[in-house]
Amino acid sequence: MDQKKASNERPLTPKEIAFCHEYRLDKNGVQSLIRAGYKQTVTSLATSAYRLLRKPQIAALITKLVREDMKRAQATADEVLREMSR
Repeated sequence: MDQKKASNERPLTPKEIAFCHEYRLDKNGVQSLIRAGYKQTVTSLATSAYRLLRKPQIAALITKLVREDMKRAQATADEVLREMSR
């Protein structure tokens, strides 16, 4: 899936995309927003994180990024096992 919404919806903003990339690292919505450049109170950040995570296009991008991470991790694990079996 592309990092944009369907053709009738607006594309994700750079900050929303950055949030997705940050969220996949530690699954902490508030900290992900801060690292993505959002500047709000902690309470507002928590609300914003909740709202962003409920957006289908945000959830889809996070899922895509996590799957890519899992594939890389599996490839690395396979390489380690190959090296150990030599």
